[in-house]
Amino acid sequence: MAEKNNITSLKWKERLLLIHVINDNYLEQYANDFYHNHLCDFKNRHLKLLIFHHNQNNIYHIPDYMKDKQGIWLVGYDGFIAGHSADTSYFKQLFYDIDAMPIRQSEMQQQSSSC
Repeated sequence: MAEKNNITSLKWKERLLLIHVINDNYLEQYANDFYHNHLCDFKNRHLKLLIFHHNQNNIYHIPDYMKDKQGIWLVGYDGFIAGHSADTSYFKQLFYDIDAMPIRQSEMQQQSSSC
């Protein structure tokens, strides 16, 4: 079995939307539906979706701040948490929070959205 990666390996490469499902499969279904319905928005914002189940993911180690806590975390390029919610309510705010980030502001000025 291959060694798992640390999510810090994605620092300065991608923003992360981390989902941790412990006892609410609705959260995972909602996250997957949201992702597929907003695929262009995810690509445009360099946002990667990672889902963990009961502290596990096939590729990445779970960050300590997520262990045993169900919810949603937005992590910026810098590796810091930019948003969090224990339920699906954060999806309404997600793109607004990203678009308010200084690096994202620069990205929006340099490229036009294809979405």
